[in-house]
Order: sequence, then C-alpha cells, then structure tokens
Amino acid sequence: MKYLLISIALLLSGIGKSQTADTASQKKDTVKAVKHTLEGIVSHKYKECGTVILVYNKQRHDTTILIPMGSSLKDYDIDGLVITFQSRHLMIHNPKGCVRGSPVIVYDVAKKETPKKAKKKKQTIAK
Repeated sequence: MKYLLISIALLLSGIGKSQTADTASQKKDTVKAVKHTLEGIVSHKYKECGTVILVYNKQRHDTTILIPMGSSLKDYDIDGLVITFQSRHLMIHNPKGCVRGSPVIVYDVAKKETPKKAKKKKQTIAK
C-alpha cells in the first residue's frame, strides 16, 4: 500500500513538471524570428560568374562572393550599386566556369539609402 501511494505521488509530480516544461517551450516558440539583412555591392568583376554580390565581413576582414540565382536582381543589376538583401544558400553547383563564390537565392532586395550630404555654400569675401 505504501509503495502504491509513493508511486502515485511520483507520477503526479512528474506530470506537473512536464506541463511546466511544455509551457516554457511554447513561450520560446512564440519569440519572433530576427531577420538577418546583409549589405553588399553588385559587381561584374568575375565575368565567368556573371553578376555577383560582394559582402564584406567586418569581423573576419574578408569578402564573401555570392552568386544570385534566379531573376530577383534584375532591377538592381548595376555595377557598384550598394544594396541590402536577405539570402538563402543553395546546395547546387556553381555556374559552368565559375570557381569563386557560392550560389544563393536573394530576396527582400532594396537599394541602400545613403545619407544626403549638405551642399556647401560658396563663401563670398567682403571687399
């Protein structure tokens, strides 16, 4: 009889703990995903790859070469244009002849807004 009561008590205490663990995991699931926006420069530096995006990594002090696949970059295919975008790496081979970079799908593309510089007024010297 003692063992029966002890086993029921342990069973009930285990159920209570699992319910609180479930609610904690549900709270974690409701946290919004943070979007990771990249900034890069559109380039035609590597002719065999076509249009590429050069992304500079400040922490590693190196440049990553991304090869955009698809037609999402048509409006932004201007050499030297600074853009912001999001990307997803693809597990496919590089285009024929292109040995640099990694293929990606690019989405949420926008032109990088540059702060406008104030125009300098010409100073007139009083005579």
